[in-house]
Amino acid sequence: MPMFQYTLAPRFCETDALGHINNTTFPIWCEAARQPIFEIFNPEQAITKWNLIVASFQINFIKPCFFPNEVNIQTQLLDIKRSSFIVHQLIKQNSAEVAEITTVMVHYDFNSQRSQIIPDDIRIKLKPFCKV
Repeated sequence: MPMFQYTLAPRFCETDALGHINNTTFPIWCEAARQPIFEIFNPEQAITKWNLIVASFQINFIKPCFFPNEVNIQTQLLDIKRSSFIVHQLIKQNSAEVAEITTVMVHYDFNSQRSQIIPDDIRIKLKPFCKV
């Protein structure tokens, strides 16, 4: 099944006193890895046309992640609903799973301050990356 792949090199500043990557870093990495999804919803990446928000996320830490070894983030969709979708991201380092994050994203209209239905043309672009 197709998925989005994102690779990054952890920065020294992302480590904590215990010598591993701080747990607050993982949501930031995963947001960067969701960039291809953002481009489907907002191809120009125009802030004035931004139309997604995070409703919730859950992180499961599997094992420590360390500086400086590269990290790979695999992104897939678990489900596409009326105005939201669920993103599953698996973070690996040296081929070992270190964390997984599940995020609920909402298609959102900032002017009306309400969720909005995900249009069919966007659903078609998202569907190949959905496990369901």
